Amino acid sequence: GVMVEPKTRGSVAPVAIPDALRSALLAERNGAPDGAFIFASRNGGPFPANNWRFRKLVPAARAAGFEGQINFQVLRRTFATLAHDLGVPLK
Repeated sequence: GVMVEPKTRGSVAPVAIPDALRSALLAERNGAPDGAFIFASRNGGPFPANNWRFRKLVPAARAAGFEGQINFQVLRRTFATLAHDLGVPLK
């Protein structure tokens, strides 16, 4: 993977990740080395977001009974709303 330096010192902050999500992400890595993409293509590069969305995310959302539009923006906003409701600073 490519590490990108933050634009400002204020951009450096810990990210709250629930234990269940951490476990799922580690399992998805499937032994990939540190610094590798979690969702990688066959050649190790970044997996095209729409491929992952249509192959994994949409079927999982449908199986969970969600019939609305699902994409990364929806996930981001939902996470931010839930974190806000728990009192987590959004910055």
